[in-house]
Amino acid sequence: MADPLSNLRAAYSVLETRINRALRTQLGDTARLRLQRDEAFRLLESAEPHRNLFSPTEFATLQQSISTMADRLDEACHLSTDPQEGPSITVVAESVTGKRGRPKKNINPAFLEEALTLRGPTGLSGVLHCHPRTIRRRALELGLAVPGVPVYHEEVLPDGGRKWRVYQRAETCSTLPYR
Repeated sequence: MADPLSNLRAAYSVLETRINRALRTQLGDTARLRLQRDEAFRLLESAEPHRNLFSPTEFATLQQSISTMADRLDEACHLSTDPQEGPSITVVAESVTGKRGRPKKNINPAFLEEALTLRGPTGLSGVLHCHPRTIRRRALELGLAVPGVPVYHEEVLPDGGRKWRVYQRAETCSTLPYR
C-alpha cells in the first residue's frame, strides 16, 4: 500500500495547480469556483485521519493553505475578468411629469439612433423594457423617424360644413426597420 502522506502531498500539489488555474480563468463563475472550494475542503477532510503522520507545523500549514484557497475562491466569485472602467450609461430614464398616468420614459438619443439602425421598435422593446409604440414616439420626437401619412384630413365643404375623409395607405413611409 502506498504511503498516505505522499498521496496527500501529491493531491495537494494537484489541487494547488487546479485552484491557481481556476483563479486565473474562471473569475465570476460561481458554480465552478465552488466546486474547487469543495475539493479543497475534501482534501482537508481526507488529511484529518492521518494527522499523526504530519508534523504539527506541516498540518497547520495545510489547514492555513486550504483556508486561504477557500477565501481566494470566494473572492473570485464576485470578481470579473472584464471589470467595468466607468459608470454605466443610462439608456432609459423615467421622468415624473406630475400628471396622471405612468411616468414618461426618456430614451438616450444617441443610443436610440444607433439602436434603430440595427433593429426596429419591436426588436428593441425587450431590451428597453417598454412598448414598441413608446420607442416609435421617442424616435419621432427626436427626429430619428419620419411620421407616417396622415390617416385622415379635414376637408371644408362649399356650404361651410366639415367632412372627414379616411385615407387607405398602400405602403408605409416609415424609415424604421420592422424587426
